[in-house]
Amino acid sequence: MKYVAFTIGPIIATLGKARKTRELWAASYTFSYLMKEITRGLKKRRGLKFILPYVDDPELFDTPESEKWGAGLFPDIFIIRVKDELESLPLVRKQVDKVIRKFASETKEHLNWKQQAEIESYLHRYLQLYSLECELRAEQNPILEITPMLKQLEFQARFIEVEPSISPLFTLINRSTNSFLAKDAFPKTGTKSWKSFPTLIEIATRELKDETATGENTYDELISDLKYKVDGDLESEKDPESKSLLALKQAFPDSFKTYHKYICVVHADGDGIGRLLQRLWKKDRSDAYNLKQLKSFSKKLFEFVKWAVPHIYRSGGEVIYAGGDDLLFFAPVSFRGTSIFHLLDELDQEFKIIMSSAGFYPVPSLSFGLSISYYKFPMFEALEQSRNFLFQKAKKYHPSKNAVAFEVRMHSGQTFSANYQLGSESYQSVLSMLESLELDSTLNSVIAKVQSAGRALATFADNRMAIRHFLDESFNEAIHRDQEPFMEAVKSFLPEAFADAVTVWDYQHQKGNIPHDQFNEKRQAFAIRQAYAGLRILSFLFHQEQDV
Repeated sequence: MKYVAFTIGPIIATLGKARKTRELWAASYTFSYLMKEITRGLKKRRGLKFILPYVDDPELFDTPESEKWGAGLFPDIFIIRVKDELESLPLVRKQVDKVIRKFASETKEHLNWKQQAEIESYLHRYLQLYSLECELRAEQNPILEITPMLKQLEFQARFIEVEPSISPLFTLINRSTNSFLAKDAFPKTGTKSWKSFPTLIEIATRELKDETATGENTYDELISDLKYKVDGDLESEKDPESKSLLALKQAFPDSFKTYHKYICVVHADGDGIGRLLQRLWKKDRSDAYNLKQLKSFSKKLFEFVKWAVPHIYRSGGEVIYAGGDDLLFFAPVSFRGTSIFHLLDELDQEFKIIMSSAGFYPVPSLSFGLSISYYKFPMFEALEQSRNFLFQKAKKYHPSKNAVAFEVRMHSGQTFSANYQLGSESYQSVLSMLESLELDSTLNSVIAKVQSAGRALATFADNRMAIRHFLDESFNEAIHRDQEPFMEAVKSFLPEAFADAVTVWDYQHQKGNIPHDQFNEKRQAFAIRQAYAGLRILSFLFHQEQDV
């Protein structure tokens, strides 16, 4: 069987040059836009059947103005089944050249660039555009076989030896507001204007929009002033974000919280996808049956995207990219009483529901890397941290993955972090604690007790009953009885957090990642960190605004 595949880059390197949210969005959307237009032309050709991604929903290409996605939905690769007699590589390359030419023309018009040919030449030198054509045996799964081939091509990446002093692509990325990219992604906000990607401050504080301001200016007016200063790169304005936060704090003194100065960066990726794809491709079934199974898989990924993107928006977030099981988005720490940890749980649960509705087994899940950092923390460092936490921690620390690994980096530079399995009792207890806490003083006494008794608790970390007995004896005063729902959540969380930590640490020890002579000491330290972080996130969320 004959296939043709294509990949585009360099994505990570391009995102790495973004310094503002609108630049990050534009850098990411550029690749999705190019892939969408390349796909648009190829899907009309006879003899070509897309396996990955799913391309049969008209909303992917012609979305109504009011329902535009605002995020890139097209991944950086596609794989197509080709009729044996068709020469597919020339078709792909011709379509790629056509789209690059169109993109250069649109860029020239938006930037008022002198020469379109100059832009085209630059794009062909900068972009990493690789295609391949191959024959596979009937028993070979095209997604599992071809994806590594494309990754191998990426290792042969060429780079521009000398970057031009002014790059047309990065000029476009910097000036993406009201560009053809914005028109393609966002709905209109006026006769000649389109929505632009929000600033970090706007995302972090947008729940304040529901509150009544005490001063002359509304929330929308204060944010519009910030966007004017940031988008305009006004040299006369020094640190407009800090000034806007101060104005918001003064306008909403009773509602402004510490976490309104912090932003969440989230990477998500599917677990068990390779194992599922192996099961979907059955060696004893026909080519038509197997291709139908893969198409069903691609369709379910798109169904999840159709649910996830608007749900993230409804939760106060802003999506950079959503390619099936692969997500990148910003979000507030909390929005209308729902924390970022609730949002991640909701995304994971819906992903499982949608994938299981097709009868897929084993049912895949999601893992998340979450960076929560002060608004002045370099954006690209937060992005890297989120990505590393996903692939180096969440997907490696838990035997069955399906985890969230997070770090909170305070303004002072202090950090706390943890890894929780999303379906675990400890994670669900964190959610319950977030929902039931009312008095800050109760939390402070719990944190103080865990800090003082943490090492003693960790010595019997795998004994839930012993930890529960300790908690019952330690928290039996009136202030604790008045907060019964919260204290019950705490008493559920701590034994499970310690037990989960033991499971994970034993798993790492079995894999040979932990030296035997350090096993007990480090296991106790890890168990304490897991327990402490769950309580510390509550303190972070519930404290009234202060300089932290």
